[in-house]
Amino acid sequence: MKKHSLFLIIVLSILTLTSCLKEDDNYPDLNYPAVSLFNFYPKNTGIVYAVNGNLLNQINPNYKGISMFYAIPGNKKLQVIDRLDNKAIIDTTLTFADSVVYSCMVYGTQEDPEFIRVPDVELKNAGTKTGVRFFHLANGVEKVNFKVGTQEIVGSTNRVKENPSTLAQTQIFRESNTGKTSVTVTDDKGAVLAKIDEIELEKNKHYNFVLIGSKGDSNYPLELTYSVYYITE
Repeated sequence: MKKHSLFLIIVLSILTLTSCLKEDDNYPDLNYPAVSLFNFYPKNTGIVYAVNGNLLNQINPNYKGISMFYAIPGNKKLQVIDRLDNKAIIDTTLTFADSVVYSCMVYGTQEDPEFIRVPDVELKNAGTKTGVRFFHLANGVEKVNFKVGTQEIVGSTNRVKENPSTLAQTQIFRESNTGKTSVTVTDDKGAVLAKIDEIELEKNKHYNFVLIGSKGDSNYPLELTYSVYYITE
């Protein structure tokens, strides 16, 4: 039986990092958990990451930057560290399973940093469809609605800001039509908060769409970003 896994290949509107490392190891092993770290924490000095007290050395610290590493399976202490004052804004212990791909996202505000982690599990028997999922990480916005063109995606209506109780549903990639389309996030009154006017959704690829930023903040405005995954065998 073939073993499939999702792997991040492109991040649009986000700076990418090309190399993935297994905690202090220069030779990645694709059987190890692969971890993507998305920085949506609104501070221009950026953040760095430490695993079990060791700083990751292949990182992009910038806002909207992505960092990646390979973990050894088991429990790991992950710290997200503010580069300006060298203090941990997130300090958590996570369990990583062999061969699982994960996405971690740092967001919130400087007064209240937040963090989520989700597994990246591909659609089964997608056929001619593509997989999409949507995360609401924005500040100052209540319930939102996410659409691909005119298509409503399962679980993407009246979405509250992500929290531990929402992740069981929001981490799931949902079926979407392929082809060139727009992607839109609106508020509960129908006003457009963020939009990608044209995107080509391709068969068998999987897309993370993320609403980030803060309403009314010119430095970190509301913005819809996305990343693209493909299936490896």
